[in-house]
Amino acid sequence: MSSSLIWEQASPAQHGMWVTDRLGGDPRAHHMPIVVRLTGELDLTALELACTAVLRRHPGLGKALADRDGMVGLVPAWPSGLIVYDLSGPSAPDVEEELTREIGRGFDLGHGPLIRFTLFQLGAGRNVLLIVAHHAVFDGVSKDLLVRDLAQAYGGATLPEAPSGSVVPSDGEISAPSGSIVPSDEEITAAGDFWRTRWHDPAELALPGLTGLSLRATPAESIDLDLGPLPEDLALTRFETLVAALLALLHGYRPGPVALAVDLSTRGEQHRDTVGLFANEVPVFWTPDPADTFAQHARGVRAELREIYRHRRVPVARALSGISPRAALAPFSLSYRKRSDADPVFGGLGSSVEWMAANGAIRNTVHLQVVDGVGARLSYDPACLDRASAELVASDLQRLLASVTAAPYQRLRDLPRGHAAAVARLASPAENGSAAVATPVDHETLAVMTSIWCEVLGIDDVHPDDDLFDLGGHSLTITQIIARVDKRLGVELTLDTFFETPTLAELVTQVEAARTS
Repeated sequence: MSSSLIWEQASPAQHGMWVTDRLGGDPRAHHMPIVVRLTGELDLTALELACTAVLRRHPGLGKALADRDGMVGLVPAWPSGLIVYDLSGPSAPDVEEELTREIGRGFDLGHGPLIRFTLFQLGAGRNVLLIVAHHAVFDGVSKDLLVRDLAQAYGGATLPEAPSGSVVPSDGEISAPSGSIVPSDEEITAAGDFWRTRWHDPAELALPGLTGLSLRATPAESIDLDLGPLPEDLALTRFETLVAALLALLHGYRPGPVALAVDLSTRGEQHRDTVGLFANEVPVFWTPDPADTFAQHARGVRAELREIYRHRRVPVARALSGISPRAALAPFSLSYRKRSDADPVFGGLGSSVEWMAANGAIRNTVHLQVVDGVGARLSYDPACLDRASAELVASDLQRLLASVTAAPYQRLRDLPRGHAAAVARLASPAENGSAAVATPVDHETLAVMTSIWCEVLGIDDVHPDDDLFDLGGHSLTITQIIARVDKRLGVELTLDTFFETPTLAELVTQVEAARTS
Protein backbone atom coordinates (compact mmCIF):
# COMPACT_ATOMS: atom_id res chain seq x y z
CA MET A 1 0.00 0.00 0.00
CA SER A 2 1.57 3.26 -1.11
CA SER A 3 2.37 5.87 1.54
CA SER A 4 0.98 8.50 -0.81
CA LEU A 5 -2.57 7.21 -0.36
CA ILE A 6 -5.00 9.40 1.51
CA TRP A 7 -4.79 9.12 5.31
CA GLU A 8 -7.52 10.46 7.59
CA GLN A 9 -8.14 10.40 11.30
CA ALA A 10 -9.83 7.31 12.69
CA SER A 11 -12.67 7.73 15.15
CA PRO A 12 -11.97 6.89 18.83
CA ALA A 13 -14.08 3.74 18.42
CA GLN A 14 -11.98 2.65 15.43
CA HIS A 15 -8.79 3.40 17.32
CA GLY A 16 -10.06 1.20 20.14
CA MET A 17 -10.74 -1.56 17.62
CA TRP A 18 -7.18 -1.24 16.31
CA VAL A 19 -5.78 -1.52 19.85
CA THR A 20 -7.96 -4.53 20.63
CA ASP A 21 -6.77 -6.23 17.45
CA ARG A 22 -3.19 -5.93 18.67
CA LEU A 23 -4.05 -7.33 22.07
CA GLY A 24 -4.35 -10.70 20.41
CA GLY A 25 -7.03 -13.18 21.30
CA ASP A 26 -9.60 -14.65 18.93
CA PRO A 27 -9.88 -12.28 15.93
CA ARG A 28 -13.33 -13.64 15.06
CA ALA A 29 -14.77 -11.54 17.88
CA HIS A 30 -14.84 -8.57 15.47
CA HIS A 31 -16.13 -10.47 12.44
CA MET A 32 -19.71 -9.60 11.50
CA PRO A 33 -21.19 -12.24 9.16
CA ILE A 34 -24.45 -12.21 7.20
CA VAL A 35 -25.69 -15.35 5.48
CA VAL A 36 -28.16 -14.97 2.58
CA ARG A 37 -29.64 -18.20 1.20
CA LEU A 38 -30.89 -17.80 -2.36
CA THR A 39 -33.05 -20.13 -4.43
CA GLY A 40 -33.86 -19.86 -8.13
CA GLU A 41 -31.93 -18.96 -11.27
CA LEU A 42 -29.21 -16.65 -9.96
CA ASP A 43 -27.75 -14.05 -12.34
CA LEU A 44 -24.07 -14.17 -11.35
CA THR A 45 -23.13 -11.07 -13.36
CA ALA A 46 -25.92 -9.07 -11.76
CA LEU A 47 -24.76 -10.14 -8.29
CA GLU A 48 -21.16 -9.17 -9.06
CA LEU A 49 -22.28 -5.75 -10.29
CA ALA A 50 -24.49 -5.35 -7.22
CA CYS A 51 -21.53 -5.98 -4.89
CA THR A 52 -19.52 -3.32 -6.73
CA ALA A 53 -22.44 -0.87 -6.57
CA VAL A 54 -22.75 -1.36 -2.81
CA LEU A 55 -19.04 -0.72 -2.30
CA ARG A 56 -19.25 2.52 -4.28
CA ARG A 57 -22.40 3.55 -2.40
CA HIS A 58 -20.63 3.02 0.94
CA PRO A 59 -16.97 4.16 0.60
CA GLY A 60 -16.23 3.47 4.27
CA LEU A 61 -16.11 -0.23 3.41
CA GLY A 62 -13.03 0.46 1.29
CA LYS A 63 -10.89 1.40 4.29
CA ALA A 64 -8.21 -0.13 6.50
CA LEU A 65 -6.68 1.10 9.77
CA ALA A 66 -3.01 2.05 9.56
CA ASP A 67 -0.55 3.32 12.16
CA ARG A 68 1.44 6.46 11.40
CA ASP A 69 3.87 7.47 14.16
CA GLY A 70 1.55 6.23 16.88
CA MET A 71 -1.59 7.74 15.37
CA VAL A 72 -4.22 5.49 13.81
CA GLY A 73 -5.90 6.56 10.59
CA LEU A 74 -8.00 5.29 7.71
CA VAL A 75 -6.35 4.46 4.40
CA PRO A 76 -7.86 3.19 1.14
CA ALA A 77 -8.22 -0.59 0.82
CA TRP A 78 -10.49 -1.41 -2.10
CA PRO A 79 -12.19 -4.81 -1.53
CA SER A 80 -11.81 -7.64 -4.00
CA GLY A 81 -14.82 -8.69 -6.04
CA LEU A 82 -17.24 -11.52 -5.44
CA ILE A 83 -15.47 -14.82 -4.68
CA VAL A 84 -17.28 -17.86 -6.06
CA TYR A 85 -16.94 -21.50 -4.94
CA ASP A 86 -18.66 -24.38 -6.71
CA LEU A 87 -19.91 -26.88 -4.12
CA SER A 88 -22.32 -28.66 -6.43
CA GLY A 89 -20.26 -31.82 -7.00
CA PRO A 90 -20.87 -35.07 -5.09
CA SER A 91 -17.49 -34.82 -3.35
CA ALA A 92 -17.76 -31.10 -2.54
CA PRO A 93 -17.21 -29.97 1.07
CA ASP A 94 -20.22 -29.37 3.30
CA VAL A 95 -21.45 -25.82 2.89
CA GLU A 96 -21.94 -25.28 6.63
CA GLU A 97 -18.33 -26.23 7.26
CA GLU A 98 -17.24 -23.87 4.50
CA LEU A 99 -19.32 -21.05 6.00
CA THR A 100 -17.66 -21.58 9.39
CA ARG A 101 -14.22 -21.61 7.79
CA GLU A 102 -14.85 -18.46 5.78
CA ILE A 103 -16.40 -16.59 8.71
CA GLY A 104 -13.28 -17.34 10.72
CA ARG A 105 -10.79 -16.37 8.03
CA GLY A 106 -8.78 -13.44 9.34
CA PHE A 107 -8.61 -9.84 8.16
CA ASP A 108 -5.45 -7.77 7.86
CA LEU A 109 -6.65 -4.68 9.70
CA GLY A 110 -3.73 -2.55 8.51
CA HIS A 111 -3.99 -3.35 4.81
CA GLY A 112 -7.52 -4.64 4.27
CA PRO A 113 -9.80 -5.21 2.61
CA LEU A 114 -12.17 -5.41 5.59
CA ILE A 115 -15.18 -6.91 3.86
CA ARG A 116 -15.61 -10.08 1.79
CA PHE A 117 -18.43 -11.29 -0.48
CA THR A 118 -18.36 -15.06 -1.04
CA LEU A 119 -20.88 -17.10 -3.03
CA PHE A 120 -21.22 -20.84 -2.58
CA GLN A 121 -22.97 -22.50 -5.52
CA LEU A 122 -24.76 -25.67 -4.43
CA GLY A 123 -26.43 -26.56 -7.72
CA ALA A 124 -30.13 -27.08 -8.51
CA GLY A 125 -30.85 -23.37 -8.13
CA ARG A 126 -29.41 -23.16 -4.62
CA ASN A 127 -26.79 -20.59 -3.61
CA VAL A 128 -25.50 -19.21 -0.32
CA LEU A 129 -24.06 -15.70 -0.21
CA LEU A 130 -21.81 -14.96 2.76
CA ILE A 131 -20.86 -11.40 3.62
CA VAL A 132 -18.26 -10.94 6.36
CA ALA A 133 -17.18 -7.46 7.46
CA HIS A 134 -14.79 -6.35 10.18
CA HIS A 135 -16.43 -4.38 12.97
CA ALA A 136 -13.96 -1.52 12.39
CA VAL A 137 -16.00 -0.51 9.32
CA PHE A 138 -19.35 -2.05 10.17
CA ASP A 139 -22.06 -2.28 12.84
CA GLY A 140 -25.41 -3.97 13.41
CA VAL A 141 -27.47 -1.39 11.53
CA SER A 142 -25.00 -1.69 8.65
CA LYS A 143 -26.23 -5.25 8.11
CA ASP A 144 -29.71 -3.97 7.32
CA LEU A 145 -28.42 -1.21 5.04
CA LEU A 146 -25.99 -3.38 3.12
CA VAL A 147 -28.42 -6.24 2.39
CA ARG A 148 -31.14 -3.75 1.46
CA ASP A 149 -28.89 -1.97 -1.03
CA LEU A 150 -27.46 -5.23 -2.37
CA ALA A 151 -30.96 -6.57 -3.10
CA GLN A 152 -32.00 -3.32 -4.77
CA ALA A 153 -28.87 -3.25 -6.93
CA TYR A 154 -29.33 -6.91 -7.90
CA GLY A 155 -32.86 -6.07 -8.98
CA GLY A 156 -31.55 -3.38 -11.32
CA ALA A 157 -32.08 -0.28 -9.18
CA THR A 158 -29.53 2.53 -9.31
CA LEU A 159 -28.22 3.19 -5.80
CA PRO A 160 -27.85 6.75 -4.48
CA GLU A 161 -24.49 8.43 -4.84
CA ALA A 162 -21.88 8.09 -2.10
CA PRO A 163 -22.24 10.69 0.69
CA SER A 164 -21.37 14.25 -0.25
CA GLY A 165 -17.64 14.88 0.03
CA SER A 166 -16.61 11.29 -0.57
CA VAL A 167 -14.11 10.58 -3.31
CA VAL A 168 -14.43 7.47 -5.49
CA PRO A 169 -11.64 7.60 -8.13
CA SER A 170 -11.70 5.22 -11.03
CA ASP A 171 -8.83 3.15 -9.62
CA GLY A 172 -10.87 2.31 -6.53
CA GLU A 173 -8.89 4.43 -4.04
CA ILE A 174 -11.55 6.09 -1.92
CA SER A 175 -11.78 8.51 0.95
CA ALA A 176 -14.84 9.24 3.04
CA PRO A 177 -14.47 12.13 5.49
CA SER A 178 -14.71 11.22 9.16
CA GLY A 179 -16.67 14.39 9.86
CA SER A 180 -18.72 14.31 13.02
CA ILE A 181 -17.80 10.73 13.96
CA VAL A 182 -14.78 12.24 15.76
CA PRO A 183 -15.95 13.87 19.04
CA SER A 184 -14.90 17.43 19.77
CA ASP A 185 -12.59 18.36 22.65
CA GLU A 186 -15.61 19.81 24.44
CA GLU A 187 -17.47 16.50 24.15
CA ILE A 188 -14.46 14.59 25.48
CA THR A 189 -14.10 16.95 28.44
CA ALA A 190 -17.80 16.70 29.31
CA ALA A 191 -17.66 12.91 29.07
CA GLY A 192 -14.64 12.85 31.37
CA ASP A 193 -16.48 14.92 33.98
CA PHE A 194 -19.45 12.56 33.73
CA TRP A 195 -17.58 9.26 33.98
CA ARG A 196 -15.10 10.37 36.62
CA THR A 197 -17.73 10.06 39.35
CA ARG A 198 -19.09 6.74 38.06
CA TRP A 199 -16.27 4.62 36.71
CA HIS A 200 -14.83 1.75 38.69
CA ASP A 201 -13.21 -1.29 37.16
CA PRO A 202 -15.98 -3.94 37.02
CA ALA A 203 -13.73 -6.88 37.81
CA GLU A 204 -16.29 -9.12 39.50
CA LEU A 205 -19.32 -11.07 38.38
CA ALA A 206 -21.50 -13.67 40.08
CA LEU A 207 -23.21 -16.33 37.99
CA PRO A 208 -24.13 -19.99 38.56
CA GLY A 209 -21.06 -22.14 38.09
CA LEU A 210 -18.75 -19.29 37.15
CA THR A 211 -15.10 -20.30 37.48
CA GLY A 212 -13.31 -17.25 36.08
CA LEU A 213 -13.64 -13.98 34.22
CA SER A 214 -12.44 -12.81 30.84
CA LEU A 215 -12.16 -9.42 29.17
CA ARG A 216 -10.29 -10.85 26.18
CA ALA A 217 -11.46 -12.17 22.83
CA THR A 218 -11.89 -15.94 23.11
CA PRO A 219 -13.79 -18.76 21.38
CA ALA A 220 -17.45 -18.85 22.41
CA GLU A 221 -20.37 -21.19 22.68
CA SER A 222 -23.94 -19.95 22.56
CA ILE A 223 -27.57 -20.66 23.44
CA ASP A 224 -30.52 -19.32 21.47
CA LEU A 225 -33.42 -18.27 23.68
CA ASP A 226 -36.89 -16.80 23.52
CA LEU A 227 -37.20 -13.77 25.78
CA GLY A 228 -40.96 -13.61 25.39
CA PRO A 229 -42.94 -10.37 25.81
CA LEU A 230 -41.66 -7.44 27.87
CA PRO A 231 -43.61 -5.03 30.12
CA GLU A 232 -45.41 -2.50 27.93
CA ASP A 233 -46.70 0.04 30.46
CA LEU A 234 -43.49 1.38 32.04
CA ALA A 235 -42.79 4.24 29.56
CA LEU A 236 -39.44 2.61 28.74
CA THR A 237 -37.97 1.46 25.46
CA ARG A 238 -37.54 -2.29 25.09
CA PHE A 239 -33.78 -1.78 25.29
CA GLU A 240 -34.07 0.09 28.60
CA THR A 241 -36.34 -2.63 29.98
CA LEU A 242 -33.78 -5.30 29.05
CA VAL A 243 -30.96 -3.36 30.70
CA ALA A 244 -33.03 -3.01 33.89
CA ALA A 245 -33.87 -6.73 33.84
CA LEU A 246 -30.24 -7.79 33.41
CA LEU A 247 -29.12 -5.52 36.24
CA ALA A 248 -31.84 -7.01 38.46
CA LEU A 249 -30.72 -10.52 37.46
CA LEU A 250 -27.07 -9.84 38.33
CA HIS A 251 -28.09 -8.21 41.60
CA GLY A 252 -30.15 -11.30 42.43
CA TYR A 253 -27.06 -13.47 42.13
CA ARG A 254 -25.05 -11.24 44.45
CA PRO A 255 -26.66 -8.19 46.11
CA GLY A 256 -24.71 -4.95 45.81
CA PRO A 257 -23.35 -2.83 42.96
CA VAL A 258 -23.54 -4.42 39.52
CA ALA A 259 -22.17 -3.48 36.12
CA LEU A 260 -23.25 -4.16 32.57
CA ALA A 261 -21.61 -3.09 29.30
CA VAL A 262 -24.04 -2.02 26.57
CA ASP A 263 -23.61 -1.08 22.92
CA LEU A 264 -25.13 2.26 21.93
CA SER A 265 -25.64 3.62 18.45
CA THR A 266 -23.86 6.90 17.70
CA ARG A 267 -25.59 7.49 14.37
CA GLY A 268 -26.75 10.99 13.61
CA GLU A 269 -29.38 11.81 11.05
CA GLN A 270 -26.63 12.38 8.48
CA HIS A 271 -25.51 8.75 8.95
CA ARG A 272 -28.97 7.18 8.80
CA ASP A 273 -28.21 5.42 5.49
CA THR A 274 -24.44 5.03 5.83
CA VAL A 275 -22.66 1.73 6.38
CA GLY A 276 -19.85 2.05 8.94
CA LEU A 277 -18.91 1.86 12.60
CA PHE A 278 -21.41 4.07 14.42
CA ALA A 279 -21.52 2.35 17.79
CA ASN A 280 -19.83 2.66 21.15
CA GLU A 281 -19.73 0.38 24.19
CA VAL A 282 -20.45 2.07 27.53
CA PRO A 283 -20.75 0.72 31.07
CA VAL A 284 -23.86 0.99 33.24
CA PHE A 285 -23.13 0.95 36.96
CA TRP A 286 -26.11 0.48 39.25
CA THR A 287 -26.96 -0.59 42.80
CA PRO A 288 -30.54 -1.90 42.87
CA ASP A 289 -32.61 -1.41 46.01
CA PRO A 290 -34.39 -4.69 46.92
CA ALA A 291 -37.27 -2.65 48.40
CA ASP A 292 -38.01 -0.99 45.04
CA THR A 293 -40.56 -2.41 42.69
CA PHE A 294 -39.26 -3.49 39.33
CA ALA A 295 -41.06 -0.50 37.82
CA GLN A 296 -39.24 1.89 40.19
CA HIS A 297 -35.93 0.15 39.55
CA ALA A 298 -36.45 0.28 35.77
CA ARG A 299 -37.32 3.97 35.79
CA GLY A 300 -34.18 4.72 37.77
CA VAL A 301 -32.12 2.76 35.25
CA ARG A 302 -33.88 4.64 32.44
CA ALA A 303 -32.89 7.99 34.00
CA GLU A 304 -29.26 6.85 34.28
CA LEU A 305 -29.22 5.60 30.69
CA ARG A 306 -30.57 8.88 29.41
CA GLU A 307 -27.73 10.68 31.18
CA ILE A 308 -25.31 8.25 29.54
CA TYR A 309 -26.88 8.85 26.12
CA ARG A 310 -25.57 12.44 26.21
CA HIS A 311 -21.98 11.10 26.18
CA ARG A 312 -22.44 8.05 23.94
CA ARG A 313 -20.08 9.34 21.22
CA VAL A 314 -17.02 9.31 23.47
CA PRO A 315 -15.44 5.96 24.47
CA VAL A 316 -14.90 5.83 28.23
CA ALA A 317 -11.21 4.98 27.74
CA ARG A 318 -10.89 8.20 25.71
CA ALA A 319 -12.74 10.27 28.30
CA LEU A 320 -10.78 8.97 31.30
CA SER A 321 -7.12 8.22 31.74
CA GLY A 322 -5.82 5.14 33.49
CA ILE A 323 -8.20 2.55 31.98
CA SER A 324 -6.12 -0.28 30.63
CA PRO A 325 -7.23 -1.43 27.16
CA ARG A 326 -9.38 -4.52 27.08
CA ALA A 327 -11.67 -6.19 24.55
CA ALA A 328 -14.81 -5.27 26.56
CA LEU A 329 -15.58 -2.89 29.41
CA ALA A 330 -17.33 -5.42 31.66
CA PRO A 331 -17.57 -9.22 31.95
CA PHE A 332 -21.31 -9.20 31.07
CA SER A 333 -22.59 -7.22 28.09
CA LEU A 334 -25.70 -6.56 25.99
CA SER A 335 -26.20 -5.56 22.37
CA TYR A 336 -29.66 -4.69 21.11
CA ARG A 337 -31.17 -3.52 17.89
CA LYS A 338 -34.66 -3.64 16.47
CA ARG A 339 -35.50 -5.17 13.13
CA SER A 340 -39.13 -4.96 12.05
CA ASP A 341 -38.83 -4.69 8.25
CA ALA A 342 -39.41 -7.66 5.97
CA ASP A 343 -36.30 -9.23 4.47
CA PRO A 344 -35.18 -7.53 1.24
CA VAL A 345 -36.26 -9.15 -2.01
CA PHE A 346 -33.67 -10.27 -4.58
CA GLY A 347 -35.52 -9.97 -7.89
CA GLY A 348 -36.64 -13.35 -9.25
CA LEU A 349 -35.15 -15.30 -6.33
CA GLY A 350 -36.36 -16.76 -3.08
CA SER A 351 -34.24 -15.56 -0.19
CA SER A 352 -33.77 -15.84 3.55
CA VAL A 353 -31.31 -13.83 5.63
CA GLU A 354 -29.57 -15.03 8.80
CA TRP A 355 -29.24 -11.70 10.61
CA MET A 356 -27.68 -13.30 13.69
CA ALA A 357 -25.11 -15.57 12.07
CA ALA A 358 -22.57 -16.44 14.76
CA ASN A 359 -18.87 -15.63 14.48
CA GLY A 360 -17.80 -18.22 17.07
CA ALA A 361 -16.11 -15.80 19.47
CA ILE A 362 -16.80 -13.42 22.36
CA ARG A 363 -15.02 -10.33 23.73
CA ASN A 364 -15.74 -11.01 27.40
CA THR A 365 -17.32 -13.64 29.68
CA VAL A 366 -21.04 -13.48 28.78
CA HIS A 367 -22.84 -11.52 26.06
CA LEU A 368 -26.55 -11.28 25.33
CA GLN A 369 -27.31 -10.35 21.72
CA VAL A 370 -30.88 -9.30 20.98
CA VAL A 371 -32.21 -8.49 17.52
CA ASP A 372 -35.79 -7.59 18.33
CA GLY A 373 -38.06 -9.22 15.79
CA VAL A 374 -35.47 -11.92 15.02
CA GLY A 375 -34.26 -13.57 18.22
CA ALA A 376 -31.86 -13.56 21.16
CA ARG A 377 -28.62 -15.41 21.83
CA LEU A 378 -26.57 -15.84 25.00
CA SER A 379 -22.89 -16.35 24.18
CA TYR A 380 -20.32 -17.33 26.79
CA ASP A 381 -16.68 -18.20 27.25
CA PRO A 382 -16.62 -21.97 27.93
CA ALA A 383 -13.36 -21.58 29.85
CA CYS A 384 -15.28 -19.55 32.44
CA LEU A 385 -18.79 -21.01 32.28
CA ASP A 386 -19.94 -24.48 31.24
CA ARG A 387 -23.03 -25.03 29.13
CA ALA A 388 -25.21 -26.25 31.99
CA SER A 389 -24.46 -23.09 33.96
CA ALA A 390 -25.08 -20.86 30.92
CA GLU A 391 -28.44 -22.58 30.47
CA LEU A 392 -29.28 -21.76 34.09
CA VAL A 393 -28.51 -18.07 33.45
CA ALA A 394 -30.70 -18.12 30.33
CA SER A 395 -33.50 -19.82 32.26
CA ASP A 396 -33.23 -17.34 35.14
CA LEU A 397 -33.46 -14.41 32.73
CA GLN A 398 -36.53 -15.88 31.04
CA ARG A 399 -38.25 -16.48 34.39
CA LEU A 400 -37.44 -12.96 35.59
CA LEU A 401 -38.77 -11.35 32.40
CA ALA A 402 -41.94 -13.43 32.55
CA SER A 403 -42.46 -12.43 36.18
CA VAL A 404 -41.98 -8.69 35.73
CA THR A 405 -44.08 -8.69 32.56
CA ALA A 406 -46.96 -10.24 34.51
CA ALA A 407 -46.45 -8.03 37.58
CA PRO A 408 -44.06 -5.08 37.03
CA TYR A 409 -44.89 -3.57 40.44
CA GLN A 410 -43.59 -6.44 42.57
CA ARG A 411 -40.53 -5.69 44.66
CA LEU A 412 -37.11 -6.81 43.51
CA ARG A 413 -36.68 -8.94 46.63
CA ASP A 414 -39.83 -10.86 45.66
CA LEU A 415 -38.69 -11.70 42.12
CA PRO A 416 -37.97 -15.36 41.31
CA ARG A 417 -34.75 -16.42 42.96
CA GLY A 418 -31.89 -17.18 40.62
CA HIS A 419 -29.85 -20.33 40.96
CA ALA A 420 -26.99 -20.34 43.46
CA ALA A 421 -24.01 -18.35 42.23
CA ALA A 422 -20.30 -18.79 42.77
CA VAL A 423 -18.48 -15.48 42.99
CA ALA A 424 -15.36 -15.38 40.84
CA ARG A 425 -12.69 -12.79 41.46
CA LEU A 426 -9.92 -11.86 39.06
CA ALA A 427 -6.68 -11.96 40.95
CA SER A 428 -4.42 -8.95 40.68
CA PRO A 429 -1.06 -9.43 38.90
CA ALA A 430 0.64 -9.68 42.29
CA GLU A 431 -1.78 -12.42 43.41
CA ASN A 432 -1.09 -14.28 40.17
CA GLY A 433 2.62 -14.17 40.89
CA SER A 434 3.27 -12.14 37.75
CA ALA A 435 4.43 -8.95 39.41
CA ALA A 436 7.88 -8.12 38.12
CA VAL A 437 10.88 -8.31 40.42
CA ALA A 438 12.97 -5.16 40.65
CA THR A 439 15.81 -5.38 38.14
CA PRO A 440 18.76 -3.03 37.53
CA VAL A 441 18.11 -0.80 34.54
CA ASP A 442 20.35 0.62 31.85
CA HIS A 443 20.66 4.35 32.59
CA GLU A 444 21.09 5.42 28.95
CA THR A 445 17.94 3.57 27.91
CA LEU A 446 16.18 4.85 31.02
CA ALA A 447 16.96 8.44 30.02
CA VAL A 448 15.49 7.96 26.53
CA MET A 449 12.42 6.18 27.88
CA THR A 450 11.89 8.85 30.52
CA SER A 451 12.01 11.53 27.84
CA ILE A 452 9.47 9.63 25.73
CA TRP A 453 7.06 9.20 28.66
CA CYS A 454 7.29 12.88 29.57
CA GLU A 455 6.63 13.94 25.96
CA VAL A 456 3.64 11.66 25.46
CA LEU A 457 2.09 12.13 28.90
CA GLY A 458 2.74 15.88 28.97
CA ILE A 459 4.51 15.85 32.35
CA ASP A 460 7.86 17.14 33.57
CA ASP A 461 9.28 14.15 35.41
CA VAL A 462 8.80 10.38 35.74
CA HIS A 463 10.20 8.05 38.42
CA PRO A 464 11.40 4.58 37.37
CA ASP A 465 8.78 2.97 39.63
CA ASP A 466 5.88 4.99 38.19
CA ASP A 467 3.06 3.00 36.61
CA LEU A 468 1.96 4.19 33.16
CA PHE A 469 -1.75 3.79 33.93
CA ASP A 470 -1.44 5.60 37.28
CA LEU A 471 0.02 8.53 35.33
CA GLY A 472 -3.00 8.63 33.02
CA GLY A 473 -1.81 6.37 30.23
CA HIS A 474 -4.33 4.80 27.88
CA SER A 475 -4.44 3.09 24.49
CA LEU A 476 -3.59 6.23 22.49
CA THR A 477 -0.57 7.10 24.64
CA ILE A 478 0.64 3.50 24.45
CA THR A 479 0.63 3.53 20.64
CA GLN A 480 2.50 6.84 20.66
CA ILE A 481 5.11 5.45 23.06
CA ILE A 482 5.50 2.33 20.92
CA ALA A 483 6.12 4.48 17.82
CA ARG A 484 8.73 6.65 19.58
CA VAL A 485 10.56 3.66 21.12
CA ASP A 486 10.73 2.00 17.71
CA LYS A 487 12.06 5.19 16.11
CA ARG A 488 14.66 6.11 18.76
CA LEU A 489 15.73 2.74 20.15
CA GLY A 490 14.91 0.36 17.30
CA VAL A 491 12.71 -1.83 19.49
CA GLU A 492 9.11 -2.66 18.63
CA LEU A 493 7.17 -3.16 21.86
CA THR A 494 3.80 -4.90 21.93
CA LEU A 495 0.67 -3.73 23.72
CA ASP A 496 0.78 -6.79 25.98
CA THR A 497 4.18 -5.65 27.28
CA PHE A 498 2.60 -2.54 28.80
CA PHE A 499 -0.07 -4.54 30.63
CA GLU A 500 2.33 -7.12 32.00
CA THR A 501 5.11 -4.63 32.92
CA PRO A 502 3.54 -1.15 33.19
CA THR A 503 6.26 0.63 35.21
CA LEU A 504 9.00 2.63 33.53
CA ALA A 505 11.78 0.49 35.01
CA GLU A 506 10.10 -2.74 33.87
CA LEU A 507 9.67 -1.42 30.35
CA VAL A 508 13.32 -0.35 30.21
CA THR A 509 14.26 -3.92 31.15
CA GLN A 510 12.04 -5.23 28.33
CA VAL A 511 13.67 -2.84 25.83
CA GLU A 512 17.17 -3.88 26.89
CA ALA A 513 16.27 -7.55 26.63
CA ALA A 514 14.95 -6.99 23.10
CA ARG A 515 18.07 -5.07 22.04
CA THR A 516 20.44 -7.81 23.24
CA SER A 517 18.44 -10.79 21.96
